[in-house]
Amino acid sequence: MSVRLGLRLRDNIYSFSSEVFSFPLECLSRHVCVFGRTGSGKSTTAKVLLFELLKNGVSALVFDRVGEFNVFDGGRVLVPGQNFRVAPLAFDGDDVAYGVEGIVSLFNNFFFTTYFCPLSPLQSRVLRDVLEGYYYRFSEVMRVSRLVEEVRVVQSRYSRVKGWVEGCEALVSRLYPFSRGVLAKVFDSSEDSLDDVLFHGLTVVDLSVLPTDEAKNFLTNVVCDRVYRLGKRLEPSNKLKLVILIDEAHNVAPSLPNYIGVLEKIAIELRKYGVSLVTVSTRPTLVSKNIIANSNLIISHSLTSNEDIRLVLNYMVNELEQESFIHVLRTLDVGEALVQANLPEYGCRAIKVKVGLPEHEHLISAKPKHASKEDSGEVDDELKKVCEQIPAYVKRILYTIACTGENITVKSLPISRRKLKEIAYAYNVIEVKGDKIILTEYGSKIAKRLLAIK
Repeated sequence: MSVRLGLRLRDNIYSFSSEVFSFPLECLSRHVCVFGRTGSGKSTTAKVLLFELLKNGVSALVFDRVGEFNVFDGGRVLVPGQNFRVAPLAFDGDDVAYGVEGIVSLFNNFFFTTYFCPLSPLQSRVLRDVLEGYYYRFSEVMRVSRLVEEVRVVQSRYSRVKGWVEGCEALVSRLYPFSRGVLAKVFDSSEDSLDDVLFHGLTVVDLSVLPTDEAKNFLTNVVCDRVYRLGKRLEPSNKLKLVILIDEAHNVAPSLPNYIGVLEKIAIELRKYGVSLVTVSTRPTLVSKNIIANSNLIISHSLTSNEDIRLVLNYMVNELEQESFIHVLRTLDVGEALVQANLPEYGCRAIKVKVGLPEHEHLISAKPKHASKEDSGEVDDELKKVCEQIPAYVKRILYTIACTGENITVKSLPISRRKLKEIAYAYNVIEVKGDKIILTEYGSKIAKRLLAIK
């Protein structure tokens, strides 16, 4: 079985169909990295790889950051908050201590990769104590909203201990948004359906409906953590069973020194169980070097940064050849890529390829099918225009109020009362009544649009 990627290029002249660039399916089992600046053709390459995988009977799980991979017929699309939700605080088995450690590790990975600040020893202790105390008393899976409440109780109990309030408050402030508003439909659950959907055909998780990068990162971490656990229970196999494609991978697998997250664990440990990883990113320097170093297939579209070019060429050609390839990476046209698959038939050299063949044309030109959303309706042109023109800090205020699902106080926002009244006067989106801030009807409509609630 082979993967047909595109036409091999010689001196910028497209070769005939007999010069199709292909490689064995086994190359994908040892992980893939796809790099390139915005608009260079990364998404097209990812779609071609997915098409070839499905043609060869390999299942795929796609984390679609911006909603562009829903172009395949017969694929399953999971829309968070509608037909898909997760229980972040669930674990397998009856060993509470072991399960709780897994949850603490999941949150630590999310905090580190998203905020570049892991759980402190105090936060880990609070999280561990709260979870163990709950699971030794109850069998039902804990919800995020219940976790927030329990941490608040612990915070008040030790309020006089130095550093305790601050540590608990930092933990709560990052968990609270997942227990309120639109995000509660996705994360504040005691059950999920992940086990049944991963190893059967194409599954696309549409992250584009989530309003924040933090929510997209958290959902990706939760699902990948489940995949890691499931993968470890599989029988060792040389057959490729599942490929996980991570779009904009630098958000969930950033380049952090001396750190191994869940995606790195998948890349390092799950290959022998038939699970492979495809990471797509605009800049290789932003992606975990552990993932790049464990990837056998490197596909690079056009790059402009010297730092990015040097890093990619480190993994594609030897040091003596690098100078001759710098100009190639800078001048690649849209859809062209430099591919290193370490294939003896090509002399283990990096090959210049025009990605896409006639059988891929329908994918390249197809527009994504947007999943229907609850209470969908046309938003008038005036509202769209306001959403585009409204300042970012006003959007953040509207998002914060909408996420809480209740009125909030002036003191809870990092902005003065005078500035809030200016916003109320200028945009008619909030009202300041005493110490309370509430959304106007117009502000509520804008907030819902910002939260991707139609």
